[in-house]
Formats: sequence, C-alpha cells, structure tokens
Amino acid sequence: MVAPGVARLLVGAAYVQPLAELTPWMAASALFIGIRANYFDRAFQLGNNNKPQTLVMLVAALVNILGNLVLIPRFGYLGAGMAATLAAIVALLHSIIAGRAVYSLPWPGRDTAKIILGCGVMAAVLAVLPGGVAASSLVLHIAAGATVYAVTLALTGVVDMAALLAGLRRRRVQKSH
Repeated sequence: MVAPGVARLLVGAAYVQPLAELTPWMAASALFIGIRANYFDRAFQLGNNNKPQTLVMLVAALVNILGNLVLIPRFGYLGAGMAATLAAIVALLHSIIAGRAVYSLPWPGRDTAKIILGCGVMAAVLAVLPGGVAASSLVLHIAAGATVYAVTLALTGVVDMAALLAGLRRRRVQKSH
C-alpha cells in the first residue's frame, strides 16, 4: 500500500514501477521468513537438534533456485519475487512439520488472530488515506499505519501497554542517572 511512495524515494523514475510491483512479493517473502525464523525454527533450538533445520533451509534454497529458473524467464523480476515467496512458504511449512518432530511448540492462535485484525484495521485506514507522490504523503501513511496498528494491538491486549510504558520510564530514569 505504501510501495509506490517508498519506491519514489529510493530509486530513479525508471525503476519506480518495477520496485513498486516487486515490493509486495518481497514483503510477503519477508513475512513468511520472519514467522519461520522467529517462531517455528525455535523448535530446533529448544529440542537441541538443529540438523533438521539444515534440511529445511536446503529444500528452501532448491525451491528458490528452481522457482527462479522457471519463473524469471516468464515473469522477469517479478518471477524472482514469486520464487522467493514460494521458497519462504515451503520453508515455513517444512519448519512447522520438521520442528514438531523435534519439539512441539504451542500455536498462539488468539494473539495471531489479534495481529491479523491489527493488520486488517491498518490496511483499511491506509486504503482511505489520500495518495500522493510527496515524501510527506509517505510519512503520513507510515505514521497513520503504525499508530493504528499499535493502538489495535494495545486494545486487543497483544501488547501490555502498562508494562511497556513502565519499561520505557525505567530506561529514561536509568539514562538520567
């Protein structure tokens, strides 16, 4: 939703459209990689068995290479984004399955639903904000999106605001001494 604005700030005019088209694929890939790496891959560490994780990453690399070979000739740079996203999804699913055999992690279903709700509310707000080509428009979109997302997470209890604010106060007091 903010990809065109970010692209205009980062690259020359000839690359704005390609970057804006590629950004959602790369964002999706980063999302799946982040979920895998920051949650499901923990099963390998907690189970003290990292060997299956090596296979997860090897399969992901092979899927990415094969995806690139098939998709880039047909879709160009978007094919690379598609292949990366496909590889990230395969790695996530593989990590879930292989990780359960090593150490079964509980699925935080309620918090996941709350986070998805926060994303939906943020997307709805971004969809109604006026677009623009200026940096100020991008700043408005980022600030509004981040604020709405944070408030939604706080209101749904994903983020314990009292504990967060107390921690910030403690840090400020420690820095002042």
